Amino acid sequence: MLAEIEEKLIGLLKGKMQGMPEGSISAGGKAAKPPYVLLGNRSFTFERVGIAESVDRAVVDVEEQISCNEGACRLRNRPLPGTVIIEAPPGTPLKENQDFTVGYGDGAVSFAGAAGSGRLKGRAKYSTEGTSSVKSLRLKAIYIVEVAGRSGEETDAMASRAVEALMDIDDALQSEGLTITPLRGRTVSGEKEGYVRIQLAYMLEKEMKVTKPVSVMKRVEVKQKENMD
Repeated sequence: MLAEIEEKLIGLLKGKMQGMPEGSISAGGKAAKPPYVLLGNRSFTFERVGIAESVDRAVVDVEEQISCNEGACRLRNRPLPGTVIIEAPPGTPLKENQDFTVGYGDGAVSFAGAAGSGRLKGRAKYSTEGTSSVKSLRLKAIYIVEVAGRSGEETDAMASRAVEALMDIDDALQSEGLTITPLRGRTVSGEKEGYVRIQLAYMLEKEMKVTKPVSVMKRVEVKQKENMD
């Protein structure tokens, strides 16, 4: 997640700040000797976008335990044609239309031969048409771009190039679903190190979608419970 954002930023900065020494533009870790541009994440948060979640039709994979009497039982959901796999006992697959048949309209399963006599326990895997709830989240991450040159003049010049580069790559970031906003900047005196650093703070935002499959049967049960309340 953050690594993907950092990789994108570093690649764009390298393209805009050509002429920098190899490895001098990087993310995370400790900076080498000047000149360098170091990108570091300070914090990130998530925000829920909107109060409603959208629901899309989806194919949901289901696995359930089955227990059949007199060679017949019914699946909890209506399976899609050709997707039913039954293991009885679990780990031993049976053949459709030879060991069992499926009523794809109502989910009824009937067993033939030895499997159809008495009580049968096993496992069923199949696909069903269901829904997927899609929730939108907005990622907000604060990044510090630290710039250091071998002199105050070089540091100022590099900071100006970094600011211009980050302004220029704004369109490229938007095409990736990212927005970048400058927040603040400060000069850090480096008497011990012998050079001056400039730190630039930026806010990066990205909208993310989290999709969670929900089977048809589960969705029906939830609605019934809500009506009872």
